[in-house]
Amino acid sequence: DGSDNMGLIPRFMNDIFVSLNQQKEKSCSMLSRSSLSTTHKEEKKDSDVKQNSGNNNKGYLIDFKASASFLEVYGEEIHDLLDDERKPLPIREDSSGGVVVVGLTTTSVTNAEDALNLLHVGTLNRTTAATLMNHTSSRSHAVFTVYLQQTTRLDNSAGESVDVTTSSRFTFVDLAGSERMKKTGA
Repeated sequence: DGSDNMGLIPRFMNDIFVSLNQQKEKSCSMLSRSSLSTTHKEEKKDSDVKQNSGNNNKGYLIDFKASASFLEVYGEEIHDLLDDERKPLPIREDSSGGVVVVGLTTTSVTNAEDALNLLHVGTLNRTTAATLMNHTSSRSHAVFTVYLQQTTRLDNSAGESVDVTTSSRFTFVDLAGSERMKKTGA
């Protein structure tokens, strides 16, 4: 079994998609057996989800969407590793106080293989240079981000079904080569 040699990101991608697909399959079979007469759809923010999490309602995962982005920080600039143009991208603060990289490519993925293909493409686009210790030493910090959006169906106290959307983000960072300067000859 080759999974013993897999790195952290491939293991994560495999595990998350296997888990989500299993939950979705289980939920589909449970939903098809139950008779949901009234469906009321409503999106809630994270604070609303936390309030509902204390209820004893059974939740059914009915849908999920995943996407990924890959950027590098090289010197004082940010570059999109999934864009061939490799032009510097600006960062801005969004309305909620978060940081956004303007123009960053975010690509939809449907399985672990899609995500790992993006990781491979981006890795080939990273800035590298030869040193005495490593002929392909990375010269940039790389940030691979996976975005998940899950929709779960909950039964509320009125007997209605409510769809709750939860968003998650997983960020993996690979720091620039850390070989000691004296030994690298850089």
